Amino acid sequence: MPDIKAVYRKACTTAVVLALCADARAQCPSPCVADVSLINSELVLSTDGVTMRLPRLRGAIIVTSSERPAPFRAGNITIRIDAAEARFSTSSLTALMNGYVLKDGAKIHGVAIRTDPIKSEVIIEGPVSLRGPLAAADEVIHLKRNKRWLPFVDRLVNWNNGPSHGVVARNGEILLDPLKMIAPLLRIEGHLTAIAVEGDEIVETFGPPEPSPSASEPGSMRVEGGDLLIPNQQHAAHGWLTVPLPP
Repeated sequence: MPDIKAVYRKACTTAVVLALCADARAQCPSPCVADVSLINSELVLSTDGVTMRLPRLRGAIIVTSSERPAPFRAGNITIRIDAAEARFSTSSLTALMNGYVLKDGAKIHGVAIRTDPIKSEVIIEGPVSLRGPLAAADEVIHLKRNKRWLPFVDRLVNWNNGPSHGVVARNGEILLDPLKMIAPLLRIEGHLTAIAVEGDEIVETFGPPEPSPSASEPGSMRVEGGDLLIPNQQHAAHGWLTVPLPP
């Protein structure tokens, strides 16, 4: 015959543990914040080729979903960047522009983006051909056209939803807001402080300049707190960490 007192004590202990776990979960209501650090990691943002390479990122993941633990999904989180180096290849930018930015009434479609590393310029080819150097100011990217400015080009680039998609043409420049451009795939908060062209990549610096790890250093992802389910990860052949980010 079982010891009734022992069974009762065990039941009470289990109830207390469950209550404490529930209280712990309740202490992290939405929005719930987790510290995050990424080294040599690639966030796969879409199945059609948009990938953000992060040699370094220091910041926080804000969990906006009420589900606990929250799945690591783009719709559940906002990444707040304190400092980072983010790289986009020209193929990723082409997929981003055609699949997500030039939408909702845009007058231009089917562009191709490439770089001229010697001149440190970005080249946009398509219905409108543009090229010029990049500069970061007022937390947006300035693409300065090195060809003669024609007013009708601005009328083609600008459309009603252009500002919300992060694209505005003004007085011989194309102004690109990287946070709004990437927003359909991932919500990001941060301060753009520099931009450069390196090879076939556009390199964006957020926050203060900090040294980046060697490209040969194995990729890693550290998440502390936030009641967040850590996503599936795998190391590519070159050692970087690949992190898929479902929508």
